[in-house]
Amino acid sequence: MNSGSFEKKAPNSVAIKNAQLDDEALSILISANIDFERFEAFADPLALALDCEVRERQWGADRHQWLLNFEGSQLWLNYEFYGDICWISTETQADLEVLEYLMTLLAPLITSPNSSICTAQDASNKAKNDL
Repeated sequence: MNSGSFEKKAPNSVAIKNAQLDDEALSILISANIDFERFEAFADPLALALDCEVRERQWGADRHQWLLNFEGSQLWLNYEFYGDICWISTETQADLEVLEYLMTLLAPLITSPNSSICTAQDASNKAKNDL
């Protein structure tokens, strides 16, 4: 029997392998198993988990691009099929802090035990330490 109450999708329904903040490119790179034909099955729960409002949905032969709003900041969620590349970006340096905050919201969505959330600086430091 349906109680008539509205339920949100669980944020943990998004399975992310890895997320990396690239502060120079003003973006978050996301590694996940994404089905291009069912992009909304990944993107809608991701937007919900990040507390973002979906403003616009665009797609083409090999790319999805959604305009998101997070507390007044405009962000783009992109996915390119051929490169299997997903990222969230902003065009405004002032919104870098927003991306940094969104990284904290992504942390619980990491499902791979060997993966993590890191910044571009973390990756650079790790590479230097591995030498």
